[in-house]
Order: sequence, then structure tokens, then C-alpha cells
Amino acid sequence: ATVAFMFFGKETLVDVNVDEIVM
Repeated sequence: ATVAFMFFGKETLVDVNVDEIVM
């Protein structure tokens, strides 16, 4: 979840799901 990491600033299960939507 690289994209989510850049936006939220931390790696979480939710960020992984959001990362898939963003990409």
C-alpha cells in the first residue's frame, strides 16, 4: 500500500484496501 502510505502516513489494513481503489 505505497499510495495509502503516502496519504495516510501509516500502513494499516484499511490503507491496503484504499490503495487498491486508488490504483
